Amino acid sequence: MVITYLKNGVTASVLWAISDSAVKAMNRAVHGELFENNQDAAFATLTLFESIGYIIAFGYADAFCNKTKLWIVFSSLIAGYAGLAVCIKRTQTIKT
Repeated sequence: MVITYLKNGVTASVLWAISDSAVKAMNRAVHGELFENNQDAAFATLTLFESIGYIIAFGYADAFCNKTKLWIVFSSLIAGYAGLAVCIKRTQTIKT
């Protein structure tokens, strides 16, 4: 579905902006919840890893075609959600 939207640059940009803001807001909320005692270090680490992700994406921008880059983004998104599920499950078992 997203691959067909790439032909229209405006639609892809709007979809990317909406999804990016939603994921960033969710990440910040989860970090605030998981690291209640040490939020300053948690948000600093989150910003550091966001920057590292941008550097890596910039590094392979010219090396791969758009379809390959989409698969990289989708696979990292799935891995991130799996990690989020593990963190939430562990947090729930610790709090109860």
